[in-house]
Amino acid sequence: MCPFCRVYIERNEGCAQMMCKNCKHTFCWYCLQNLDNDIFLRHYDKGPCRNKLGHSRASVIWNRTQVVGILVGLGIIALVTSPLLLLASPCIICCVCKCCRGKKKKHDPSTT
Repeated sequence: MCPFCRVYIERNEGCAQMMCKNCKHTFCWYCLQNLDNDIFLRHYDKGPCRNKLGHSRASVIWNRTQVVGILVGLGIIALVTSPLLLLASPCIICCVCKCCRGKKKKHDPSTT
């Protein structure tokens, strides 16, 4: 059973990291430990579940490399876009401002 919502889960094959389809809780099949915040799957590096993930060591290292790459990529995107957003924010705010649009229509010489 899922340790969070108690729904029955069947494992036929595959890895020991389980995700409940009902509540999306992630846990270890063997010891039922919470793995929701273990994005690097370090739970399977030591303790009673060591090397029981069901994947090769190379596969786990590749997974960790991908996670780090995604996090670094998101960080680079945030660093590049944040100054651009700061520079563009007055234009974005002004274009959206309804007060300015109303004033422009009143003073627009093409409407008279």
